[in-house]
Amino acid sequence: MSFIEFNHVSKSFRGNGQHRVILDSVNLTVHPGEFIHLQGENGAGKSTLLNLILGLQQPNSGKVKVFGCSPTESISRSRVGCMLQKARVPDYLTVRELIELVRSYYSEPLATDEILQRANLVEKQRCPANVLSGGQERSLYFALAIAGNPDLLILDEPTTHLDQDARAQFWKQVKDFAEQGKAILVVTHVSSDCDDFADAVTRTLVLEKGTVQEPSSNQSKKIIQKSYLDSINAGPLPQPLLKMVAGQLKVEFLELIRKPMFITVALAFYAMAFLLPQAFQQSALPILAGVAAFNIIFTSVEKFGIRIAAERENGWVRLLRVTPLPPWVYLAAKVLTVLMISMVGVGMMFIIAAIRLDLHQSWIEWLKLFSTLIVGSFLFAVIGCVLGYLFNAKSVSMAGVGVLILAIFTSLPFEGAAFLRWIPFSPFYHYGQLLLWAVSSSTAADTTISAISEVLAPTHSHWLLSLGWLVWTGIVSSFLAIWAYQRDPLVAKP
Repeated sequence: MSFIEFNHVSKSFRGNGQHRVILDSVNLTVHPGEFIHLQGENGAGKSTLLNLILGLQQPNSGKVKVFGCSPTESISRSRVGCMLQKARVPDYLTVRELIELVRSYYSEPLATDEILQRANLVEKQRCPANVLSGGQERSLYFALAIAGNPDLLILDEPTTHLDQDARAQFWKQVKDFAEQGKAILVVTHVSSDCDDFADAVTRTLVLEKGTVQEPSSNQSKKIIQKSYLDSINAGPLPQPLLKMVAGQLKVEFLELIRKPMFITVALAFYAMAFLLPQAFQQSALPILAGVAAFNIIFTSVEKFGIRIAAERENGWVRLLRVTPLPPWVYLAAKVLTVLMISMVGVGMMFIIAAIRLDLHQSWIEWLKLFSTLIVGSFLFAVIGCVLGYLFNAKSVSMAGVGVLILAIFTSLPFEGAAFLRWIPFSPFYHYGQLLLWAVSSSTAADTTISAISEVLAPTHSHWLLSLGWLVWTGIVSSFLAIWAYQRDPLVAKP
């Protein structure tokens, strides 16, 4: 079984009015136990070739197979480990937490302590990732690359910032991997590296003028244990979805705790219920619903979208994309985090208002309004994901303001306007309809609330239609968010 197969693969890019061919009908096969050194000048296409193997880019023509299937499938990604040249891990996680997170993506990972020992990070396992030196940071990326016990290990400029002793130790660990029958593909410009792994190299390939050349016949035969080959051909292992979800949720909660500005600002808005005077007792519900809805949209679309945009710009998403982590797990963990913040905030607001203003709604009425608000939180969190993956952080902020203006605009009455016929297609319109239905159905609703309902929502009785529209919009937005995650231009750039 071949680990990597390129069959007449071509890749080109257009830019500045030019059409540049990077790979031209490349054929390449990598077998178990091979240690390949890929050489080439800067701009020769080495990064492009690696991106094709990792599934971060697609060829213009030809076929790329990794372990007999598409490199974008979890079957192949579960058997590939990659040490990227450019990536940044979250600075709020420790070395051990990062390793345990990446381990959760694989069915049969190496033990955490073994990974730490192989990467010489035992003494740094409790340190935050952002305090590591340059060499220790590269060791961390090596630890993440081998966390899943990969059969194919790809190393892109792995020894940058490492001293001589650290380089020697690093290549010793890599050669130990190769001796187990695993394939190694190395790209490096450090001349001393070539001396360190010269005795392990089975082939040296040179990428030049869009083609892969093998200048010398230096391939040595390796005896691969049959038990290892049998384990490779045994078929795909089941994905540990529960471990993946738990790992992602843990990371999201740790970020909220260790970088509390996001949740502090969000909850501060909900605490505005303290400011409501007793005179607003009769109209408290629509005010509370309006403030909560505004904060949900603001937090979910703008603040949450900015966090995602910053994360992908730092390169963390690029590293995740080469793991078997499904996009929906990553996005679901983020949406669930926003839902949790919204549930805590809305619940806190209702408790404060009920005590301060002596409100006597039944628990069913509170639950109805609470549930309606949370439905919107899910939808707008997904929209925030979409914006975070389509725009950079600065643009997301501007887009968030635009969304808020649109939300207010589509909730106000504009009689006789030609654009009125488009308003019912807005999810914000239907969100407002649901909120007014929840508020006006309260036993404490007074004439003020009824008047607002008649002006702003004459059809609020059709709450099932509005709910169905929000659900449909949420489903479409979820698929759009996954599409944006998988086709992130910052991840797939050459």
